[in-house]
Amino acid sequence: MPYDLTRRGIYYAARLVTSQKGTVFKHDDYDDLKKVYSIWICTNPSPDARGTSQRFSICKEDIIGEYEVDSKQYDLMTVVLIRVGDSTDPNYKITH
Repeated sequence: MPYDLTRRGIYYAARLVTSQKGTVFKHDDYDDLKKVYSIWICTNPSPDARGTSQRFSICKEDIIGEYEVDSKQYDLMTVVLIRVGDSTDPNYKITH
């Protein structure tokens, strides 16, 4: 059964973040976490998804009040999905 690559990309990025404990940092030194990137190049996307790309990342949203938090504290993963399109199309772009 096919599944959505967005969820798989997020899952793998989360695993990359959690796998840092014991290798990148020891004990509870979570301030030493490094940002991870998971880039997926899809060479055979569905016709409606061809020639598109998306970026998914963690962002802050203030719900009640405002409190500044440096984005380095929460922006720990980015997933990029690139769905290749028809490269013979003169308007085709793989990047922005």
